Amino acid sequence: TPGGSSGGEGGLVAGRCSPLGIGTDIGGSVRIPCTFCGIYGLKPTQERVTKQGVAVSRLGDRNGQTIIKGVAGPMAHCVEDLAAVLQAWFRPSVWQRDALLPRMPFNRDVFAGLPSTSESGEVVASGRRRLRVGWFRTDGWFHPCAAVERAVEEAAEALQKAGHEVSEVMLPAVLDGWKAAAL
Repeated sequence: TPGGSSGGEGGLVAGRCSPLGIGTDIGGSVRIPCTFCGIYGLKPTQERVTKQGVAVSRLGDRNGQTIIKGVAGPMAHCVEDLAAVLQAWFRPSVWQRDALLPRMPFNRDVFAGLPSTSESGEVVASGRRRLRVGWFRTDGWFHPCAAVERAVEEAAEALQKAGHEVSEVMLPAVLDGWKAAAL
């Protein structure tokens, strides 16, 4: 089974019934099917993708998901296809129709690992810049199985070996789930 609520979309893309798919993700509904199906997927940052034209059936037209928000994300056979979707989504013509979106275009130079410059010519970003990554073993509510914990530790070690700043984060012992989601 492809897994996740976007699993059908992932299965169609993996089976080459569709060259590209769009799923929605909160807790892995794009990422899990992509992993299970051997395709590529991306969950963009919340509120980076327009929700105009997206209908969600709710009792009395109320939107009950105000803290933990889903986001549409592409599913494809290669990373270049994901980049093509993001280029189409992150452009001025979309911002003009949705005032809530940040005015930040897709940066092809950063995607390619090249330095990016501002209008004044100052180097502002590079795809090869040193990242600052925080990670945690558990949120105190749900403890990962040994395989997942090992995978996270190995990812942290690999990032550190690649020259990135990696720090284990300790969450407070008592943390309300809704407050944690808003962090």
